[in-house]
Amino acid sequence: MLEKEKTMRSLHAIILLLFGFVLLSTGCATTESTSVWVDKTYQTTGLKRLLVIGVSPKPGVRRDFESTFASELQELGVEGMPSFLLIPDSGKLSRESVTTVIEGKNIDGVLVTQLLGIDERETYIPGSYEPYPLRHGHRRSYYGYYNSVFDTVYTPGYYVKYNVVRLETNLYETQGGAIIWSIQSETMDPQSVSKLTKSLVKEVGKKLKEGGLI
Repeated sequence: MLEKEKTMRSLHAIILLLFGFVLLSTGCATTESTSVWVDKTYQTTGLKRLLVIGVSPKPGVRRDFESTFASELQELGVEGMPSFLLIPDSGKLSRESVTTVIEGKNIDGVLVTQLLGIDERETYIPGSYEPYPLRHGHRRSYYGYYNSVFDTVYTPGYYVKYNVVRLETNLYETQGGAIIWSIQSETMDPQSVSKLTKSLVKEVGKKLKEGGLI
């Protein structure tokens, strides 16, 4: 038990995530949407320039998230603008500072991502048999059969714990500041802010295209 707790503590120290949270993480990051909402009354021929804001009190985390998000948007044919390049405030962004950037840079929309929570979940991996290859002759005598199946390897089932990062990303139009699109997502086992963001943008981009927004 002591060794298990020691291992858990070391794993939890791996990743500093958005908003200063620390999580346990292994494996590759995969993101899936859990809910998507779109304002069907909003009309657009496709947004081309988006201001990207990662809600975080930590400037370094904000920079990493926004830089990666903006870079990944470029692959989708959308110009992403990290807010930290235009609004270098280390604390809470003011409405005035964001409005000034929107008006001065001809921004089409504002993407804001926040952390909803980090859940620890577990899944059961069933046990399995790996039998020793049986030859036909081994079944002819009880000992031949016994001797062969004795070498059968059984791997018992076990539980695996993993973390799921829940995020919400909202898209706002710039004329009146109203929300026009929103997605809640879950990312399994991100190993870094960069990998989390890349996985997130793939899902966000896919849903934005499906909604006809980009």
